[in-house]
Amino acid sequence: MQKIVFDPIGETLYSSHPDNGPQIFVSLRPGYAKAFALFAVRYGGNDLQYQWDKKWKILPAGTAHFLEHKLFDTKDGGADQLLATQGALSNAFTTPFMTAYYFECTENFEQSLKILLQFVSEPYFTKENVAKEQGIIGQEIQMGADNPELRAYYNLLNCLYLSHPIKDRVIGTVESIREITPELLYDCHEAFYNPSNMVLCVAGDVSPDTVEKMVLETLHPAGGKAPIRNYGPAEAPVSASPRQEETMEVSAPLFYIGWKQPLSEADPLEEQLTGELACELLFGSSSPLYARLYADGLIDHDF
Repeated sequence: MQKIVFDPIGETLYSSHPDNGPQIFVSLRPGYAKAFALFAVRYGGNDLQYQWDKKWKILPAGTAHFLEHKLFDTKDGGADQLLATQGALSNAFTTPFMTAYYFECTENFEQSLKILLQFVSEPYFTKENVAKEQGIIGQEIQMGADNPELRAYYNLLNCLYLSHPIKDRVIGTVESIREITPELLYDCHEAFYNPSNMVLCVAGDVSPDTVEKMVLETLHPAGGKAPIRNYGPAEAPVSASPRQEETMEVSAPLFYIGWKQPLSEADPLEEQLTGELACELLFGSSSPLYARLYADGLIDHDF
């Protein structure tokens, strides 16, 4: 593995990218009792249209999140329970552009890492467990519909975006997840969960060479490129709507403000940091606007 030393901050990183395998990053932490591993795929809630095997496919909203839930079901039982037997605490999450599975532990790191690599790369779906999950996630969707902050946030995104799928909830809708089948999940896993479309990040007092060796022994390299994705028509620089208002039972009004930044050739990280700095200057706790809104009782310290 390649060793990269960041002298100014005293950090050491090991990295490698095996042929047709995942990128591997190990942050060495000598003397640390706890170890952490995250296995992620470049596939998220926004990936609803993709080309695979020369065919375009359209997915129901919420498929990536549904797949995240179902991968924890294995022929040998729940992967989270298997990890718990090793003393590891595990979880997962899905964002618009990625899905990640992770665990942390203070013992049995290698055994836990092997379980993580296996259950993410070896799917097991049945009609029965898919139907059961539709009911569970359906309840989660309905709970979110009663969450004022979540409703306000997605109302903001619908004001900003005309057609991009980021304006819709990653979890999907009760209606959309009813369209998900075991066959559809297997197809998505084959297309997106290709090791070359994934990354493994590890931090702890572990051996980088051992991590790389376990990846090579556990995963089956798969050739081919990642699917071609389509996020719909190009977004106009203007917002879809300047304002949206909704009435719910809340103790105090909630509001969100958004700015639609046109695409540019600038570095995305630089754009993000510049945007965060601008927000801090305009709306931060030391800004005149914050002081005025706070004095008028329109916001609290959590603004």
